[in-house]
Amino acid sequence: MNALSQLFKRFSQFKYSLSIILLAAFILHLAPSLSGHFYADDYLQRSLVVGSDALAEKGLMAGIDVGSLSYFLSHQFSFFSASFDNYSAMIDTGMLPWWSNDSAFMNFSRPLSALSHFIDYSLFPDNAHLMQLISLMWYVLGLLIIYRLYLIVGLSKHLALFSLLLLTLDLTIFSGLAWIAARNILLVTVFGFFTVYAYHRGVSSKLWYGLALLALLASLLSAEAAIGICAYLGAYTLAFDSRKLKQKLLYILPFIGVTLLWRLVYQQAGFGVSGIDLYVDPGQSPVLFFTRAVWAYPANYFELVTGIDVMSGQVRGDIRQNFAWAGIGVFVIISYLLRDVLRQDKVLRFFYLASLLALIPSVTVTISSRTLFLPFVSMAVVFSYLIQLWLKPVKEKYLEGRNIATRLWRYVLGFVCVYVLLVHGVLSLFATGASLYSGLTTPAQSVEEARSIKGLPLADLANKTVVIVNSPEPYLLAYLDYEMDYKQFELPASIRALASAYSNMQLRRVSETELSLVADKIFQLDASALQRSALSPLPSAHALYMSHELLGLNRSKTTQWHTGLQRSFDDMIIRVDALSEGKPSQLTIQLKQPLNQYIWFEWDVENKKYRQITLPDIGQALNFKRVF
Repeated sequence: MNALSQLFKRFSQFKYSLSIILLAAFILHLAPSLSGHFYADDYLQRSLVVGSDALAEKGLMAGIDVGSLSYFLSHQFSFFSASFDNYSAMIDTGMLPWWSNDSAFMNFSRPLSALSHFIDYSLFPDNAHLMQLISLMWYVLGLLIIYRLYLIVGLSKHLALFSLLLLTLDLTIFSGLAWIAARNILLVTVFGFFTVYAYHRGVSSKLWYGLALLALLASLLSAEAAIGICAYLGAYTLAFDSRKLKQKLLYILPFIGVTLLWRLVYQQAGFGVSGIDLYVDPGQSPVLFFTRAVWAYPANYFELVTGIDVMSGQVRGDIRQNFAWAGIGVFVIISYLLRDVLRQDKVLRFFYLASLLALIPSVTVTISSRTLFLPFVSMAVVFSYLIQLWLKPVKEKYLEGRNIATRLWRYVLGFVCVYVLLVHGVLSLFATGASLYSGLTTPAQSVEEARSIKGLPLADLANKTVVIVNSPEPYLLAYLDYEMDYKQFELPASIRALASAYSNMQLRRVSETELSLVADKIFQLDASALQRSALSPLPSAHALYMSHELLGLNRSKTTQWHTGLQRSFDDMIIRVDALSEGKPSQLTIQLKQPLNQYIWFEWDVENKKYRQITLPDIGQALNFKRVF
């Protein structure tokens, strides 16, 4: 083991060691740029710059100043709100599902990220390859800044390089690179860690101090995740700043002021999230945030250390809550293993504390894996210290003695380090390699079809009312009009999802124009707790859980239902006739258009794609299987 340590130390002395790691990062994460495709929000955000007559005719462009930089900067990440001019069109066309809660809204402000996208869509609106390559370049720049931060705060070169290597293999960055609209986390990485770097240098330089303030503002204007960078500044003050309390406060006070001012303006301007489950906005729902943090914070710590959430896609909610206890146990073990080093080494104290504080923003997001990159920047250093401690000869100070307690300590340390190397090294390398191979061998069109179209015959949907009885991912239908418009298909009149595919259900023809849809339990139209359904015990439920949680984008599980709730559209009326466990169990669908205007689909469970169906005769019924 000591030989491996010495080998890496020799590598770290090589003149081009950093260049090799950065080049490896570039190559390993090149897959999205090779496949080159838009996805979900990308289509919507592109339309704000390019415009569309077809979308405008459906009312989806109402109130949008197409091609305007100022509009795009303030509205690129404004997804839905009843106050938007195009909200009624979103509901009428089915972009938002019929079960949407009209009091819910999701409206983010990320002007600097928006600026980067505006440039893309203005100069090369159809070149997804180049856009993803630009995202990759932001990522590599972020790694370089992080490495400089590692060194300037006192981390040895070989530990800095090893930490950077772990960070290069970290899977939490996948979505930020594969999804153009998720570039904001990469900008936060660049501006945010430059903030910490400049903050350190600003102790002895007014210029660097001013640059740190500007960089923090730039980070906050890139994405809300920049709050995690404030955690790094707080950790720096506690671990490194040895001045008197008054001097510490005076030094950090302007950064606190910038952050509070940003949040005040953000909230006063109407940005934030309310009435949905995917995000919990501390400014809008502080009680809900702290209630959730009780279990979500230690659970996310467990997932950060073990990589379980990233590997599985999304762990079921019932298990994730149990992770809270496991997270506390892992925290105790790691803290105990590093107890002596933590007392002596302020560099480790800084990074360990930063990892703990930077994890707090992850509580705001139900699907937490992509929020874990910022705390992993520090956790990679913690892992490096653990592995260095493990690789030291037994005669070293921290491994002296041969009593049972010392040997047990050694075994636990070895287990943790082997696990870290396996999961955050070997398996991560395999995953990035597999992604790269897929990018080299899979045509972009196949990737797009696999991720969104899934069997829908786009050419046959023109001017039809598309009705999907049971969709496993109804939230993706929100982007179908935009995707079809981009691919130059004539648009459907509307796209109506009746229910999610997480329950067995029966569609009965009551009369010529009236249908009844009945579920075996509940439709699960919102993000209800899966542990109370038959889905929970199945291993396959992990991936399905992520899709199911995204149903909470439009209606929180705490929003009450009632019988008689009705939505009236040009093509149909949907009414809730019965509830089970407080959620719909029976719907009535009254058709308002000639029957030849409708085209019906079900989710084919066996073939995992949409399949066209024909309505049953009057008095007859069709049965639909759930997706598990």
